[in-house]
Amino acid sequence: MEEPIWATELIKGVLAAEKRTRRPVIEWKHSSHYSSGVCHRSSSAKARSWHWHGKRCQTTDITIRLGKGTGHDHPGRALLLHELSHWLIRPGHRHDMVFWRKTWGLYSHFLSATDFTRMMHSEFNYMKKAEVCFNQMFG
Repeated sequence: MEEPIWATELIKGVLAAEKRTRRPVIEWKHSSHYSSGVCHRSSSAKARSWHWHGKRCQTTDITIRLGKGTGHDHPGRALLLHELSHWLIRPGHRHDMVFWRKTWGLYSHFLSATDFTRMMHSEFNYMKKAEVCFNQMFG
């Protein structure tokens, strides 16, 4: 699947806002069900050393699976922003406060007010740390 135009523009905006020049390698796939994503950065020192020594080569930084009907509306944009948050921070920060601070910052900058509110409710249901961090930042 080709990268959607809306995603290319969103990635450019995030990279500019974060003052980054290296672009993540993203593999785009169709999904017959739900949208999902994964960032392939590993917090495992063993896995990182394998990658560095060429024993295991991950060719993509992020994999995004877009479900039917997911376009530039909040599910696709928010999913990409969530995975970009993982990619932007150092390995080792799964869904901790460092991750949530980065994610809420990207959501607040790149999502509409309506989509931001939707993600607020969605992420609060996903993880308690998301709500704790949100309240520290915006409460």
